[in-house]
Amino acid sequence: MLPATRSLSLLTLAWALACKPEPPADDFPGMRLLEQVEAMLERDKAALKPMLEHYGMVFPVEPADLDAYMEGVRVHGHGVDLALGDEHGLESHGGGILRLLFDHWRPDGRPPRLGDRYRFAASRRYLALHDLYEAGRQQLLLPGTPEGLPTLLVRDGAQMVQLDSYKLLSLLIEWEPDPARTWRNRLGQQLSVERLIHHVRAHYLAVRSPSAAPADHSELHAMELLVAFGERHPAFDLVAIQQHFLATGPARLTPERDGAELLIAHEVESLGRLIAVSRLRWSAAEQRSVRAWLTALERRFSTLGSLDLDGLCHLALGLRQVRAHRVVLR
Repeated sequence: MLPATRSLSLLTLAWALACKPEPPADDFPGMRLLEQVEAMLERDKAALKPMLEHYGMVFPVEPADLDAYMEGVRVHGHGVDLALGDEHGLESHGGGILRLLFDHWRPDGRPPRLGDRYRFAASRRYLALHDLYEAGRQQLLLPGTPEGLPTLLVRDGAQMVQLDSYKLLSLLIEWEPDPARTWRNRLGQQLSVERLIHHVRAHYLAVRSPSAAPADHSELHAMELLVAFGERHPAFDLVAIQQHFLATGPARLTPERDGAELLIAHEVESLGRLIAVSRLRWSAAEQRSVRAWLTALERRFSTLGSLDLDGLCHLALGLRQVRAHRVVLR
């Protein structure tokens, strides 16, 4: 039997623990919404996992997850026509599967290099990542207008098709040693990473109200590319990008047209990527504007039923960046 004094002490401790107040809710704009989004994604984690591109935005990707996804991948074409997809045809985003390999494949426990060879089991082919990367560089196509977005020109069976290019461009930003280095594509156009990103920048600054369902998905990921390029090349002007976002982003909370929620989720991701840039400064007025935008966002998404799992992932990614870097918005 415990001594009376010790028994009393344990009872006091138990009472104190039971009465310990809950930690205060995080009242920074957007954080309550983030809690809801993360709870929904956790609930639907199994349904999300086959969508590995989006799953990897919010959850760690295990080797078995990548292996399961890659079982369905097929190799299409040869040489300049080399591309990836599945049994039904080419992937919907040019360079997306190659991006997944660079992000999540770990040969010998290390990040992959261009010379590493991956076994595409369904096609019974080993390919060096360099071969896919070089084919993609050849397939890149400059737009016909100064403010157009680069695309990929790829052979799909007997016809040539154009795919969006933002996944491949993100790899070029990382792997090209000199952004001014030039090469010629399959049509003889002279390209460089610098020239391609110049088109992305011109397009972003020219568009004030993008379509909720743009024909080119790169439109929704322009900020991702511009920030990635700016982080690697500090002379690149991100201030104009920041100012354009502040002038146009908040206005995009109001559209009621079909698909507007997905557009807004991408805008939140854009905000998250922008505030993570350490060299950008935010005035007191700009901080208030963004906080007000986030408050309005919570009202707009008081119910999350209108967003599919992919939209929830973009929303979560952006709001997690807000949580991590909110000191710049205070």
